[in-house]
Amino acid sequence: MKTTIVIIGLCVAIMGHALAQTNQIVAPIDTNAPIQALPVVAKPKPLVIPKEITTRAGTVYKNIKIERVDPGGLTVSYPMAGGGFGITKINFYELSPELQMQYGYDAQTAAAFQSGEKQAIAQWGAKMTADEKEAKIIIAEREKREEVEARQKAEAAAAAKKLRWAAELKEREIEAKERAAAAAEYQATHPPAIIQQQQQQQQGGY
Repeated sequence: MKTTIVIIGLCVAIMGHALAQTNQIVAPIDTNAPIQALPVVAKPKPLVIPKEITTRAGTVYKNIKIERVDPGGLTVSYPMAGGGFGITKINFYELSPELQMQYGYDAQTAAAFQSGEKQAIAQWGAKMTADEKEAKIIIAEREKREEVEARQKAEAAAAAKKLRWAAELKEREIEAKERAAAAAEYQATHPPAIIQQQQQQQQGGY
């Protein structure tokens, strides 16, 4: 009996302690307390795309269109005075501090990028030079081959023409001999009239 009373007492004590903690966690809302305003998050400023750029050297580009932005600068196109469009790259160090800040210019990043860009351009130039040299070699070999083929064709044509001439000459010689033989045979079987008259006179004298 005493044990049961002790257990019940412990349960009541534990429940009371739990209710006390719950009341401490869930505090009543004070409706009269002033409402605190939430912190205002600043909106990012929209990127202002310039229509005209003046470099530090004084060069003015009007009615520009930004074609590309890289860590080294801006690539812009612009109408030219004589007609048509030009395109150029303006490095960030040539621009005003405002534009540098607007496009997040960082000198170290730009230097690294420009170094890599120069290296890529140098590699591209070396490849173009090698390709051009190889193309010249190929063209020279082709021209040499075509020259040899043309000379061989000319020599073959000359040899064939010479053979035709020799064959024609031989044919003419054969024809001349045949005509001469035919004429000799004809003369042998058909003597001239003078010879016939002499033969007849000689026969008449006897």
